[in-house]
Amino acid sequence: MSRDDLLTMQLVERAPEHDHGPAGHGEILEKIRGIGHFVVTMRPHPAPCSYLPGELAEAVSECSVSYRGYTHPHLGSGRYGSARTTDNYAEACHDAFGHMSVWRFYRNGQFKEYMALMEDIAHDPRGVRFESSAGPRPRYLEPTWTLFAISEVFAFASNLATSTGKRYDVSLTFNGMRDRVLDVRIGGRIGFYTEYKSREDIIGLEPAAVVPRLDTALHGGIALDKTLEILRRFGWEGSAPRETLAYDQEMFYAKAWRS
Repeated sequence: MSRDDLLTMQLVERAPEHDHGPAGHGEILEKIRGIGHFVVTMRPHPAPCSYLPGELAEAVSECSVSYRGYTHPHLGSGRYGSARTTDNYAEACHDAFGHMSVWRFYRNGQFKEYMALMEDIAHDPRGVRFESSAGPRPRYLEPTWTLFAISEVFAFASNLATSTGKRYDVSLTFNGMRDRVLDVRIGGRIGFYTEYKSREDIIGLEPAAVVPRLDTALHGGIALDKTLEILRRFGWEGSAPRETLAYDQEMFYAKAWRS
């Protein structure tokens, strides 16, 4: 059994009855895995960390980022989430307003998160198709939304690397991609005049190394490269949208972005 398979099995464990929120952690994870989603894995190098259980949730909170009016990772507090800490890890889940996630942070410094695609939550909770005046349309991936999600991931990874003084290797895997098309939902942004469709159900991106004390331009550049990497896996080979995406990312970091 691989390490990722073991982590998945561990994450499916249901939270205790005293947890609050719309559902247990395992139930939300199953909902995420039933639609389009991506998985983030962060591993410290060259040696593991040695957190105490009581330090785990605080470490995630201190390294979290907030560019869209909420924290990433979601900290599991409030009406729409729940959190808990055990002897070996802290974890939290969130399910509300187009965002669904489950994460776990281990004492050795490894972090793993499952996040549902906003595209599937916003239009069809089954993640199959949504209805419009033009009739059923295929599932899609929105490039700018994807960029923003990946930018949050690498900003958090950068903070975590700086906090621990370790390099973090960050892996992203997108699931439920087969027959999904690139589609722009933001006016005045990139336009696709040819259909770009994924033939792969699972798209794993090349791992990226995040070292301590990266500035925004550097970890943002990694996020932009990873976004373009997934667009190429859909068959898109153009270069013009990079400038548009870079501008949107700059506005995103400045919290000045408007659709």
